[in-house]
Amino acid sequence: MILRPAALTASALGLSVLCFDPLVGDDKKPDKKTVAFFKAVREGDLAGIQEAVKKKVDLGALDDSDNTALGIAAAAGRADVLDALLKAGVKIDQPNGGGATPLLLAARSARSDMARTLLAAGADKAAVDRRGRSLLFHAIRGGDAAFVKEVIAGGADVNASDENNRTPLMVASEDGHAEVVAALLTAKASLKARDSKTGQTALMAAALGGHDEVVKALLKEGADVGLKDNDGQTAQRLAEDSQHPNTAELLKPRPAPAPKAAKAPPRAAAKPKAKPSPKP
Repeated sequence: MILRPAALTASALGLSVLCFDPLVGDDKKPDKKTVAFFKAVREGDLAGIQEAVKKKVDLGALDDSDNTALGIAAAAGRADVLDALLKAGVKIDQPNGGGATPLLLAARSARSDMARTLLAAGADKAAVDRRGRSLLFHAIRGGDAAFVKEVIAGGADVNASDENNRTPLMVASEDGHAEVVAALLTAKASLKARDSKTGQTALMAAALGGHDEVVKALLKEGADVGLKDNDGQTAQRLAEDSQHPNTAELLKPRPAPAPKAAKAPPRAAAKPKAKPSPKP
């Protein structure tokens, strides 16, 4: 669904959710020209944006939800507003209150075209938010598999970790993105990483969500069903407790195949008996 200009509020865009650690302690209210500037940005009012620029508005200011103007435009998919702000000289990597740059917000909001535009304009693809999550994490949350593959092909570290040691594979497994999981596995994402808080692996994350296709892909690559999280729970038990019986069935430990009996070496062919020598 494409949000129309009249609906470009921070809550409608989900931007407040992205401010993991909002800035607090600053009770200073924005001046009128700043309020008018953000209003123009949300409404897609290009003339209003130009007027604010003429009045020397602070292009890097945060609104009352700790978001930047460029971040709002990127997350909303407003190419016209994004272009106007870039031409006005806005800092392309200015983060919001949660440390997320416009590029990260665009990726997380599944606005891949906006993300590509920002990358082409020089946005820092190595930027991370305050939780230590890179562009790849946000692209996975956005759910655009094609863009995720582009990010991986561009050199993203598939084994990067955030503040809780969660990896892109864990996030994709938790979200049930089978195509993204396949791309990460192809790029050699580790199956062994664990969440530092819960001790859970990517397989456990998939089990909790009942994501059978993801579970199958992880098992095919050798994910260990016998591992336990910090509460002593296996992936199978987590699936059972989450009311996913089909997933739990997939995760049942399978008996190791019996070793094949060694084949006896072939018997040597019997030598033909020598013919008796003729009598003289």
